[in-house]
Amino acid sequence: MTPFTIKSLVLKLFATSHYAVNGVIIPFLPLMFDNKGYQYWQIGLLLAVGGIVNFSTQIWWGYICDRLQTIKKILLIQLTLSAVLSLFIFEINSFWAFFIFFVIFSIFYRPIMANIDVLILSHIKGSPRSYSSFRLFGSLGFVVSALISGFVLKKYGIEVGEYLIAGALLMNLIIGIFLFDAKYDQSPPRFKEFLKVLQNRTLLVLLILTTIIFTTHLSNDNFISIHIQNLGGTVDQAGLAWTVGVTTEVIVFAFLSKIIRNLSSLSVLKIASLLYVIRWLLLAFITNINLIITVQVLHGICFALFWATTVKTIDQLVPDNLKSTGQGVRYMFFGIGLVVGSLGAGLLLDATSDKFMYLCLAFLAFTAFIGFNKMGKEVHI
Repeated sequence: MTPFTIKSLVLKLFATSHYAVNGVIIPFLPLMFDNKGYQYWQIGLLLAVGGIVNFSTQIWWGYICDRLQTIKKILLIQLTLSAVLSLFIFEINSFWAFFIFFVIFSIFYRPIMANIDVLILSHIKGSPRSYSSFRLFGSLGFVVSALISGFVLKKYGIEVGEYLIAGALLMNLIIGIFLFDAKYDQSPPRFKEFLKVLQNRTLLVLLILTTIIFTTHLSNDNFISIHIQNLGGTVDQAGLAWTVGVTTEVIVFAFLSKIIRNLSSLSVLKIASLLYVIRWLLLAFITNINLIITVQVLHGICFALFWATTVKTIDQLVPDNLKSTGQGVRYMFFGIGLVVGSLGAGLLLDATSDKFMYLCLAFLAFTAFIGFNKMGKEVHI
């Protein structure tokens, strides 16, 4: 095996194992919070923690990586502390004490995905490989984890979820030891260069519009398991819904480079935003659990188109020595979307209904589509 092949294999295994952690956290963490007796606004607040952390710390994590010109060492620190904290955080009964420790956990856990994106982009630079050909392994890890976790939690109870999270984090840490670091071909960035990234108008408009889309995406991610439960569904049906969505995601990622080969980034984002509108409208009116699981096919299509295109476009809009910072800025903006989506969806569910929440998401997705359409008349990306 060539050095490139070995690096590729380790990176794919690392992405697979990390998204396996997400395969427990994203579908089932809201149910774990619900099992602890928290109200929807409290669940929304806890789910918004990730967004608050992304907004306040993500860009600095990215800049630290670029400044020190290492991602692997930062990743190992983040993973080690995340694994340690996950071992006892769910033993805390007081809501506000749990909230504080969950914030600390998120400070180290949340930036890992951005670092994985930068490692992939660094690794494939100058090669014919595409970002999606690596990212699909993350989705594969997610779908297998979500499916297995759904059955485990149904059999042994939602309270064993904390052990699944800790075990998956430990596995991710062990694989991370064998990672190769990112390649830095230029000198460390100066703070003046860092500030220029934040003054790029095209980048900022793109971030605002993609954040609107991501807000709707995360609102659904955080509450679809509860939505299924509210309609009479079970925890394994919630796991199955995620399995269908992310399986589709794997398939779309596998063929994405061919599907969008002749399309501009903005064209892909317009298509994705319209598909999100359709998806939210369907979920607003469908009450049959089996149909909701079927509609999850749109999750894979929407997310793969949206995510891969956003990562690639932002990477093209920032200097080579600020790649981690660029993705950090993306996660910072998406952090706002996570806060708004988590709190907003939680408040809407408390005050109105699941249907009204999804109608609001459809409106926001259509607003983003209009923005992408207008942006396409001004810039060509």
